[in-house]
Amino acid sequence: MEKKPFNPINGRAAKTNDRRTWGTFSQALYRLETGKYHDIGFVFSDEGPFTGTDPDGAVNDDDTARTDRLYRRSGLFVEK
Repeated sequence: MEKKPFNPINGRAAKTNDRRTWGTFSQALYRLETGKYHDIGFVFSDEGPFTGTDPDGAVNDDDTARTDRLYRRSGLFVEK
């Protein structure tokens, strides 16, 4: 599935590298509730207080159980 970002302020295409096309969580939630969108995205930036990892493709099927245990112990949010 392709993840196309949309600007929650005007509904036009957004760019992950252009903060002028981003909005607040409240704005994104309002757009989501219109039923025209499937989910809410998040962009990590140097100016933001958050950090994250993206392990997609870094773990093979044999390591899945071990990786799940590691993330569970960490207490961090994990998107699968």
